[in-house]
Amino acid sequence: MAVRKRAVWMLAILPAWAPAPVLVVRGDPGGVVQDCAAGSAQVVGNGSRVVIAGACRTLGVFGSGNSVVVDLEPGAVVQVTGNRNRVAYRTAAGTPTVAISGRGDIVQAAAAAELAALPPPPGPLVIPAGALSGRFACAGLDVVIHASYGRYDLRGGCRSVTVDGASTTVVAELVPGAPVAIGAAGVAMNYVLVADGPPPQVRVTVPGEQATHIERNNGSFLKLPTMQVTP
Repeated sequence: MAVRKRAVWMLAILPAWAPAPVLVVRGDPGGVVQDCAAGSAQVVGNGSRVVIAGACRTLGVFGSGNSVVVDLEPGAVVQVTGNRNRVAYRTAAGTPTVAISGRGDIVQAAAAAELAALPPPPGPLVIPAGALSGRFACAGLDVVIHASYGRYDLRGGCRSVTVDGASTTVVAELVPGAPVAIGAAGVAMNYVLVADGPPPQVRVTVPGEQATHIERNNGSFLKLPTMQVTP
């Protein structure tokens, strides 16, 4: 597979974001798995055992002696304020950004026994033929787009993206090294990585299709050099 690069510069303005939800857990929820719904989560109190699913963008732990098992989106931020807190996390790629203010606090990838407390990652996100343009949360998910003639914004760190709908525009946040498959003509595939790491593994079955690396710039996306991929 040959790879060629050329420079492309243009500005693409995206719609304004809706405020992300905030989950606040006060005290021990008694074994009930919480869901941050791809937003932010806060654990407030002392001595609680908390399990949080839902690919959180940020996690704050405020108190002492808490044990938190959490599902994080790639590139998430974890803040721990207090003493002897333990945070065990699952993420699709990379490691979170961590800030700790206290003594004896631990933030690390979850062990197998801790992962068992989290629900399994959800199945693929499928955008069917005829679906309207829109924005979709894809943190840790494989995405398959069958729709044609639409624009689909994928946010949160997709694990992989497959596009077989023609004349489709895709703007996707990807985990590093994510597989991207383009199987139709007229696909505009634009991506940004949610964490440092290798570029996506791009495979096309239609000559001339490409994936374009873009970069956020003051709330917009600025296209950077295009990666042209030839089968």
